[in-house]
Amino acid sequence: MGAIDNFIGSLKNPPEPPFVLLLISGLALLLALVALWRIRTLTRPLARIRTASENPVEILPAILRAVEDAGRKIDQVTENVNRLFGETRTFIKHVGLVRYDALEEIAGKQSYTLCLLDDRQNGILISYLTFKNSTRSHAVAVRNGQPSRELGEEETRAMREALSG
Repeated sequence: MGAIDNFIGSLKNPPEPPFVLLLISGLALLLALVALWRIRTLTRPLARIRTASENPVEILPAILRAVEDAGRKIDQVTENVNRLFGETRTFIKHVGLVRYDALEEIAGKQSYTLCLLDDRQNGILISYLTFKNSTRSHAVAVRNGQPSRELGEEETRAMREALSG
């Protein structure tokens, strides 16, 4: 009960007015410092804009010039991104690989057909055949998903695999 009695006693004997004024002044100073810090944080980007003089009338035109410069830079970046996006259409994005035994006497699937295509389905089919005493390779051009010659079974599988995923 001692704490409650002290609290009730403090209500009966309020602190001296200078102490209350000092406390209120301290809180007001703290709030003013926080407000000043927030204002400086918000206006810091504006401080980076340089004008020929410190005349406030010239600040708005300087801001407008900065916005126009930023707009031009954004247009350049957009143009570059669009150009790069167009170039990526020719990158190899679809790959199909089929391994197989060209002859029954050679095991281990030493032969393969590799299909490499871009977004427009242009690319190449490369076949590498392993025989007992020799190897043979050949390539087939692919334009718009159409091979330049009729394909064998493994080449068809490799191209289908490339186109499907």
